[in-house]
Amino acid sequence: MPYWYVSIINLIHTNIHILIIIIIKGTFTQLKGSMTCSSCPAGYFQDHEGQSECKPCNAGKYSYLGQASCLQCDMGKYSEEGGGSCHYCPAGTFNSISGADSCTPCPSGKISQIGASFCTPCNLGSYAASGTICRLCPSGTYSNDPEGATTCAQCEDGKISVAGAAQCDSCG
Repeated sequence: MPYWYVSIINLIHTNIHILIIIIIKGTFTQLKGSMTCSSCPAGYFQDHEGQSECKPCNAGKYSYLGQASCLQCDMGKYSEEGGGSCHYCPAGTFNSISGADSCTPCPSGKISQIGASFCTPCNLGSYAASGTICRLCPSGTYSNDPEGATTCAQCEDGKISVAGAAQCDSCG
């Protein structure tokens, strides 16, 4: 339903009624002389009265129906220009600032879940080939990088390990 504001002014001496339509913030009218105002759609805003169109929200911002300003997307979310809502960063990506227009892939050896504001390294004994899941190192290999491994190293000759090992042990 369109939002509009009507004010009737009664001129004292002439007894004339004048109908004034005020196009309030967050609304617009496309037709000159129109009797109604329309709400700016989601992803658009109008911060001045009496306007004939709405402005798109910048990338990294969003708005709901009939807004006079746009809001910033939270960390872990992003939006494109004219965004009516923010989207969660996909798994394997992150966003550590408010008002972002995209998400950044996790660095090698780190992972993230949907909507992450940071990436976490895989535990010792595991690795991340992609930014979405850590996998245990298979038997005979290990990883001990606290910053997150992208592969597992082979045990030296004469040493062994179980799956998920952070080090290799000598036989016997």
